Amino acid sequence: MSVVGLDVGDTKCCVALARRGGIDVVLNKESKRETPSVVAFGPKQRALGTDGAGGQNMNIKNTLFSLRRLLGLKFKDPAVQAELGKLPFKVSEAADGSCAAEVMYLNEPATFTIERVIAMLLTDLKATAESEMEGSKMEDCVISIPSYYTEVQRKAMLDAAGIAPLLLRAREQLED
Repeated sequence: MSVVGLDVGDTKCCVALARRGGIDVVLNKESKRETPSVVAFGPKQRALGTDGAGGQNMNIKNTLFSLRRLLGLKFKDPAVQAELGKLPFKVSEAADGSCAAEVMYLNEPATFTIERVIAMLLTDLKATAESEMEGSKMEDCVISIPSYYTEVQRKAMLDAAGIAPLLLRAREQLED
């Protein structure tokens, strides 16, 4: 069993496997070591990573990026309000006060929490790791979290991992 490390950045994601020879950064399906942190929603499907970034200029209002900056923050937070002016897609307030992205998906309006969109990215990274692991299923992983994140933001990343589902025991680990 390999140990898998996932890094979701503001602009790029990375997958690494610990092996006997050391740490291997895994190549994605485009044979690159970094995958854009992009999720694009279209009339027929959703596109992740390089596929999503490829059509970003033609579908900018439905292409989500820089989501890690909004993860775990309340919509009314001044940091979020300052960030909204830099984003071409619509961000609104979710029922719990957090941030949600509004897009057109399958020709209908759709709203996704930031945790759910990050979970989509994590699911794609998991698939990349499993394709490199030669048929093995990923059972556990390490997800990088910025040191400046608050506890609420850390919990939001664990929630995203639980949605993915990457960490079935995430809540149990937090409670211990």
